Amino acid sequence: MRPNHPSGTRGMQKMELVADEKMRMLKKARIALERQQKRQQLDELDSIVRLKQAEADMFQLKADEARREADRLQMIAFSKLEESEDDYANRYQQRLNEAEAEKQYLVEKMKLQDHGSRPYQSDDN
Repeated sequence: MRPNHPSGTRGMQKMELVADEKMRMLKKARIALERQQKRQQLDELDSIVRLKQAEADMFQLKADEARREADRLQMIAFSKLEESEDDYANRYQQRLNEAEAEKQYLVEKMKLQDHGSRPYQSDDN
């Protein structure tokens, strides 16, 4: 074949067209593969986000539960403190009452002793 032969040129053009078509198909395949990879990456990221959200929700539930438990224990502690203060106040008041009663008893006893140790005095002086 001669290089300037019309059928040889057509054959070359046909080969170039086929090569161009193959390149376009290869580019489309690469783009499709990249899209699929990006979609897969987005799906993986979405799964990670959902997992982290579920984890955050779980920790929030645990924190809420711990806060409720702390509040409950604080109420118990305040109640015990108040109860202890009331018990102390009651015992203190009881001891004051006992001391007052003891004081009255001693005053009466002293009056009786004082009255008994004085000679009988008449109003006839």
